[in-house]
Amino acid sequence: MIFRKFFRVDASLRGRRWQTPIVLPVVLALGLVIALAIQSIRATQMHRRAVANALRDYATFATWQYTRRASDYLRLTIGAQLTMRSYRSPEALDERSRFTCRFAGGVPAATENKTAAPTTTIEAGLAEALRRTNASNQPIGILPFGDARHQQYLGYRFQRDTVGWSKCEAMILDASSLLPVFDHVAGYAPLLPPTFVSNLPNDSLVSIQVFDPRGERIASIGRQTSGMSATDILGPDLAELRVVATLHPAATERLVAGGMPASNTPQLIAMLVVAAMLCVVAFVQLRRTHEVIRLRDDFVASVSHELKTPLTQISLFADTLASPRERSLDERRQYLSIISREAARLGHLVDGILHFAGLTRSSSANAQREPSMLGEEIRAAVAAFEPLAIARSVAIDVRIDNEVELPLDRDAFRQVMLNILDNALKFGPDGQRITIRVASSGESALILVDDEGPGVPLDERERAFEAFVRTRASGNKTGSGIGLAVVREVIRRHGGATRLDSSPSGGTRVEIRLPATQVMSAISVTTVA
Repeated sequence: MIFRKFFRVDASLRGRRWQTPIVLPVVLALGLVIALAIQSIRATQMHRRAVANALRDYATFATWQYTRRASDYLRLTIGAQLTMRSYRSPEALDERSRFTCRFAGGVPAATENKTAAPTTTIEAGLAEALRRTNASNQPIGILPFGDARHQQYLGYRFQRDTVGWSKCEAMILDASSLLPVFDHVAGYAPLLPPTFVSNLPNDSLVSIQVFDPRGERIASIGRQTSGMSATDILGPDLAELRVVATLHPAATERLVAGGMPASNTPQLIAMLVVAAMLCVVAFVQLRRTHEVIRLRDDFVASVSHELKTPLTQISLFADTLASPRERSLDERRQYLSIISREAARLGHLVDGILHFAGLTRSSSANAQREPSMLGEEIRAAVAAFEPLAIARSVAIDVRIDNEVELPLDRDAFRQVMLNILDNALKFGPDGQRITIRVASSGESALILVDDEGPGVPLDERERAFEAFVRTRASGNKTGSGIGLAVVREVIRRHGGATRLDSSPSGGTRVEIRLPATQVMSAISVTTVA
């Protein structure tokens, strides 16, 4: 409801073509903000892509370094284990079982097997090892061995003679036997350029994971984290073990100044939303300014017309009386009555404008209130309005069910009643009956003013109290548009409330509630015809 009221545009403005000077600056400002936001998003995305590419290169470099060193050290350790029987170092492979095999024409000819594994299975594994050795020309390596439930590896070392690979020494290894090798390589030398990472250990900069061909992890070095990763393969002669290296956030901060830039998209979206809302508010304010200018022009035109009509009448009949032609006594009385009536009408209009101006510039503290009888004040206002009512053959019935005493600013309250009666007279038919009733409701005084006019539509009753607003029921009637605005503001400053309703005859009912000081039982009826 609040937003509907805030963004409401006067009905008279609907359907009009929006003016370019109002719309163009708002659209250009919003377009500029959108363009800057898009440019900022693109720049941030380009920066992030450049940083991501740099970090990916560093991750690839670290993976390549580790893979190269792990391949060399793994071959070195296997060869040392198989060649030097007494070799035992903390980093060495844990020997489980050994066997030797001689080849004739590329086929196992004699196998010395002291393990529990079947000789045929061992010879089949050695034949595969020979095939890989011929393909890679690497005499030392490992290959998967055993069943899927208990994965093992066959470490081998071939020896060449004049006719080719003639002898092979091998041993069966568990996956856990490879861990000392991978741990040693991870701590042996920096995997990233020392210029950037200083002397920080590798496990604080890079996490290493080693997977077998089935995807099972057999080694994990360093704290696992999310970051830029790269993958490499040790090689077909080393069981095609896969190495995955992931950069830690600490490495990211050292390798790239400022690290990976954060995305500014949420902030830019919020900025766009705020900018769009500000543009909408600016547009609404511009439209309201335009509306106020239009209402001011309409107000000046309406007031000028309202002032011109009684002045024309007064001038016309004053000139008639001043002419040398002799007038009868009845004619003079009629002309003077018209002049008096139009002067009263002119005074009411000027008083209404002055009251409106005073209400918009002063506060309720400035009002001079004194104890008053509500019925007497209403009768005084009706008596002042009597000439205008008689001219339209309008009867005004005043019914005082309860005389009420309350503090009133008498001049302001009299203007309230005159404004209500003027509206009833202006929009109602000739010969109608206007009824004013005063009653008490608890500790409040209730004033009901009913007319026989067209009434105010339900959806426009609240807007009718806004200054310069004219409802559909106004038709082509002229008016200043401030009468009911003065009524509501004066009653509000007296601590009361005002609303519009339908009268029993189908016209308009103005309902006023005021706090009462004292309520007296007294019924009186006054009719002005």
